[in-house]
Amino acid sequence: LIFPNLELNVFQFLDALFSKERKLALCLLEKIFQKEDPMKIFNLILFYLRNLALVKTAKPVKIHSFLIKKFKILARKFDLRELKAIYQRMAQGDILIKSGKVDPKIFLENLVIFSFREETEF
Repeated sequence: LIFPNLELNVFQFLDALFSKERKLALCLLEKIFQKEDPMKIFNLILFYLRNLALVKTAKPVKIHSFLIKKFKILARKFDLRELKAIYQRMAQGDILIKSGKVDPKIFLENLVIFSFREETEF
């Protein structure tokens, strides 16, 4: 089965998340959780993080040129220190999830709330 609306929601979620639109990202995340494995979302966030870091540092990226353009725009919202901190949280979360110490849904919700903030937020 293919759920085109669900796929659209996943990419809308990622765009909202990496544009630091947390309220929209949380709303979309809740819809996605109804049909999608949270670990798929986790892995897509990692994919975005890795590629944002590569684009930000002008390293070669082996993805479609459309995505490179998209990542260049999103990369403006982050500095490398921030991307590294989020990536480290993801690595810690991966261990906690795989060891059964935290539910992946709760981890992802907290990641959205606490890791993707505008600089003016406290």
